Amino acid sequence: MILEVAEIFVRPGEQAAFEAAMHRALGTITAHATGMQGYQLLKCVESPERYLLQVKWGAIDDHMVTYRSSPQREEW
Repeated sequence: MILEVAEIFVRPGEQAAFEAAMHRALGTITAHATGMQGYQLLKCVESPERYLLQVKWGAIDDHMVTYRSSPQREEW
């Protein structure tokens, strides 16, 4: 298993829209990608505009090759 981690900062006041867009994209596009095994979008308590995205992949090529070159990633 490979764990992809991204730290994301959102403009103050745009957190709700960001969360909705991320859950929609992750749940409808990334969730169906080859080798994707799950994800979490975590919100920082101390800094509400800071998020941590974790995506689990079966193999490095599932993320770095297959997903990155897929039309779904462009849609995302």
